[in-house]
Amino acid sequence: MIAFLGFSAIFLGLGPMLRGDLFFSNWFHGLVFAPLAVIFGVVMILMAIFTPKYLWETDWRQRRGQRH
Repeated sequence: MIAFLGFSAIFLGLGPMLRGDLFFSNWFHGLVFAPLAVIFGVVMILMAIFTPKYLWETDWRQRRGQRH
């Protein structure tokens, strides 16, 4: 899901940049800096790929102190 949102942010930023604009309007009609949206999307994809192992541990392992 995070990777999908990351790709969405990248494409939302790349669209205006390919037209020559540096800004686009979001749903609230505020201006968004397109290169920042692309960078944010790349960071989201990297977070989805390189998730730390401790975030995947189940709750019962954490309560018993059994870390593998």
